Amino acid sequence: MPEQITIDTNTILAWCGFITAVGIAIGWLAKAAKPLLKPFRNVQNELDDIEQRSISCARKFANDDERIREHDETLGEIQNDNKIIMESLVLLMRHAETGNCTGEVAQGRQALEKYLINR
Repeated sequence: MPEQITIDTNTILAWCGFITAVGIAIGWLAKAAKPLLKPFRNVQNELDDIEQRSISCARKFANDDERIREHDETLGEIQNDNKIIMESLVLLMRHAETGNCTGEVAQGRQALEKYLINR
């Protein structure tokens, strides 16, 4: 028959003291490790901030690319408008100078009308 295990109050108090000592040691180690880990947490937070800013900048660049494309299209339309207007002005000036070129003025007017209608 196995021996009986007897537990007295001294053994219980010794184990409680041991567990308390281990808990306090773990608490002190955690307090000591906290300042040591602070630079790593700061670097991680800075990296997270940089990542968020880069995502934000990427979104803004995408929006800017779209706006620039729209502005380029508008600029192209304005250049076409100016070209037609200048051609019409040249025809009118030629007609005013010579009094001739009525056929060319009529063709210019038709081209201008066609452009404005299709625009």
